[in-house]
Amino acid sequence: MPTLKSPDLEMHYVIDDFTDPWTKPETILMLHGNSESGLAWYGWVPTLARKYRVVRPDGSEAGAGEEGELVHAGPLVAQGYWQDAERTAERFRPAPAFSKLGGTAVWSGDTVAEGKDGLLRFRGRDDAMIKVSGNRISPTEIEEAALASDAVSDAAAFGVPDQRLGQAIVLVAVAIGEEAEQRLLSYFRRELPTHMQPQRIIWKDKLPVGPNGKLDRTALKAEIA
Repeated sequence: MPTLKSPDLEMHYVIDDFTDPWTKPETILMLHGNSESGLAWYGWVPTLARKYRVVRPDGSEAGAGEEGELVHAGPLVAQGYWQDAERTAERFRPAPAFSKLGGTAVWSGDTVAEGKDGLLRFRGRDDAMIKVSGNRISPTEIEEAALASDAVSDAAAFGVPDQRLGQAIVLVAVAIGEEAEQRLLSYFRRELPTHMQPQRIIWKDKLPVGPNGKLDRTALKAEIA
């Protein structure tokens, strides 16, 4: 079953567009998704009434490989956030015009791209995207490249205001071994386009985590602001 895993949100999106009931009701599957749209069950078989679409900024459906916002529609979508009208208005809006389900949809704020294999690739949160010279960059892409270099054990990327670029990329990282910065920059030059190169690298012994054990991005961003 194709799924999308978000490294930041630790969730899986089931993206199959099922039209027929499953023929093996004895099968039990663990299915995950956003808390704004839950799963319902008939016996052992989940009702797959919730649909996912990738939507362009203009409201049209994104093509294969094209980035867009992940939008959830269907009768299992929640009515909103409890006693939070502002957040409800931001995320719970009418479904895209091309959606056959209509009604209210959850506009997740997740930027994804659907490949030709039918899998959705998570790019990042829309509110976390770094915008450099008109290019939208997911912090996750920078962080994954840093970890792949074998020069760092942990990393977090942020966008900071820059008069010339709009935003500049700052990478906070934990070094592995000697000459970590030289090895990291050499890897970035080989593997990343110019607009994705960090303008500054801040080295730390460790990155802060919150009570839930996840990286505390808010605290870290406050430190570098």
